[in-house]
Amino acid sequence: MSSSVSKYVLALLMCLPAAGFAKDYLCTYQARISNADKYNSAGEPLKKSGSDVATVAAILRQDRANFHVFNKRDSEDQTDCVFDEKKNREIFESFVRNGSISNDASYAIINGNPLINVEIYPEYVKVKIVDEPVRKKSTVQ
Repeated sequence: MSSSVSKYVLALLMCLPAAGFAKDYLCTYQARISNADKYNSAGEPLKKSGSDVATVAAILRQDRANFHVFNKRDSEDQTDCVFDEKKNREIFESFVRNGSISNDASYAIINGNPLINVEIYPEYVKVKIVDEPVRKKSTVQ
């Protein structure tokens, strides 16, 4: 094999993994899920009966609306590359359903105020808990 062909093949092989990664992965953001993210813009609670996925998606969607539209930002909230447009926030539930989130993370988002990390891909998200504040137990006297 000639050296020019070898260089071409080597260059092609070096580009393949990067191209595959760049094609799928879009961006990552972190956000603190606060109580403000658990109510829609009409002030109604977002907890959906019967579906943790729907509830988590609604909370994550509201967090992004609060960030991009209503300027209600927690100090740890970061911007993202997708959910600044309403049409993209509207499909958040399908992103959550197609993605990955643990039961513990779902529970923390619904019942707590965790700091989350969200990796965004073209048709799904991966949601992980970065930090969860310790809740103080009430003491009865």
